[in-house]
Amino acid sequence: MTISAENENEVSAPVEASGAGASVAPAPVSPQVYYASSDMYQLLSNFLFLTTPELIAAVADGSLAQDVDSILFDLGVSPKDRRPLVEPFEGLRISSSADSEPAADAAEPTPEADSEPATAALVASASESEPASATDSEPEPKWKKAVAPAFPDEARNHLFHQVRRDYTHLFYNPKISVMTPFQARFLKEETDLMEPRGAIPKGTSRLFAAAGFASARAPKERTDHMGVQLEFMQAIRFSQGAVLESGEESSFQAAYRTAADFTTRYFRRWDQDFFKAVEENALTDLYRAVGRLGAWFTAWDSGLD
Repeated sequence: MTISAENENEVSAPVEASGAGASVAPAPVSPQVYYASSDMYQLLSNFLFLTTPELIAAVADGSLAQDVDSILFDLGVSPKDRRPLVEPFEGLRISSSADSEPAADAAEPTPEADSEPATAALVASASESEPASATDSEPEPKWKKAVAPAFPDEARNHLFHQVRRDYTHLFYNPKISVMTPFQARFLKEETDLMEPRGAIPKGTSRLFAAAGFASARAPKERTDHMGVQLEFMQAIRFSQGAVLESGEESSFQAAYRTAADFTTRYFRRWDQDFFKAVEENALTDLYRAVGRLGAWFTAWDSGLD
């Protein structure tokens, strides 16, 4: 993602944002916080698309829980406040290791036969001219790698099918799913049977194009899909961290305006309600944990807008 707008106004004191039209950013936090925020958006977005075996392996061997804890640490969250967000993911490792029941649903593909891309490829990268990562010298988070699970394959397969069925139950099929991942439909601004011709999908498409953002999911997925919007937040937070680290004041102001425009007009209108609904409607402990984490984190991250 590239931010090319310029701001000639010199900031002499922090100014509080007053909405999408706010032109001056408040006093920024450290680049590491923006990078950590970017990582959390990236992590959450993976649960809004079709479940992959690599993601389930990371859940089951505990590496996903470790990364959730590490990101929260980098955000400055205290051990006491991190614990209720991390423990549900750690609990899945324990329960999955003890569960050796094979999956009985023959209609779903097995992890070995599944052709979905690896977890690391699920999140759209920034533009080709942007560095691949803000922390290239640091080890890649464990959940991004294909990790050999430390438990029986039968238990992994069982967890995989449970989670994929929950994904379908929550999002995948508009005729049977209890929720929708599309903002216009979630806010009831269009029905499930309408084409995406409303103001929200059109507006987000224009905003993404103006910001130079291209999701690996689009145009297959609509731009008001929560997973795509999480990818955009991942990209904008990374951009904010990078320009803050470089000391480019005008570029940070431009990135701030883009973030404020998107969050005020679109993202903050539904982010917390969406993740609360995920927690309420989920059938699995994993999606309940994702919903709880997403609702907490989007509320916390709104302080960076």
